[in-house]
Parts: sequence; structure tokens; C-alpha cells
Amino acid sequence: MQKLRLCKGVIEKIKADRNLNSDFQVAAILGVSAEDVDRMRHGAPVSPAMATHIAVIQGSGFDLSEWVEYIPARENIAA
Repeated sequence: MQKLRLCKGVIEKIKADRNLNSDFQVAAILGVSAEDVDRMRHGAPVSPAMATHIAVIQGSGFDLSEWVEYIPARENIAA
């Protein structure tokens, strides 16, 4: 199964849309640690459940296309 990661700028978009000031606040919304938020910001894989959670809180329902992208297969090998 191909892995997913957040598109660039998604964490910042969540912060701006909700007028949040810190990764700790984003982490609270996403149910993860601030360290996990930073890892996601820098391309760490996310689960389909996390991708869906982000799409739902951002108001696009179950349309993930604006928020995540597939990690190319060659990067999966190195991960």
C-alpha cells in the first residue's frame, strides 16, 4: 500500500484557519503530540485515518485531495 503525507503548508493552513498560535494547539485538535505535528509538517507518513481527520476538520468532508499526497515509491524504499 502506498503511503500518504501531508501536502506542504497544511499545518500552517490549519493554524491560520483556526487562528492558532502553536503546534501544541494543532496537536490538540489532531489528537497527537507537538512532535508528531512537526514530523507531519516535514513529510512523515500519515495514516489514512489521520488524513481523513484533517480533511473533515478542514471542511472538505472525505475529500483528501487538498490535504495529502502519495509518497513516491522510491521514497518509500528509503523510509
